[in-house]
Amino acid sequence: ADEPLDLAALDAAATTAAADGDGDGDDAVVRHRIGTACYTEHGVPLLLYLAHRERCDYTAAVLANVNAGGDNVHRASIIGALLGAAAPHAVPSRFVDALRERDAIVAEVDAFVDAVLAAPY
Repeated sequence: ADEPLDLAALDAAATTAAADGDGDGDDAVVRHRIGTACYTEHGVPLLLYLAHRERCDYTAAVLANVNAGGDNVHRASIIGALLGAAAPHAVPSRFVDALRERDAIVAEVDAFVDAVLAAPY
């Protein structure tokens, strides 16, 4: 069985790797402990680690994902969606304001959120 993601252990591994002269330590965790593929077993733990490491800062986490290499395009859509859903107002306005059909997209997203929140669970 797969082990649960232990963010404290990954933080410790990054700190140890940095102390041992292995770059900033994150490379050791990202490339050698988690992996940079987009397969669920690699991609989701990597995104959770990056979101944790960047303290859920939208821009920093998206950039950390891009800089991790590998299949970063697909992972970027996931981390953007996760962090955007967790804190929609944390998405930098420059990303939203530059969208073609911005008003229509915002209206559609708002309607979807309203429908989800109104659903009986």
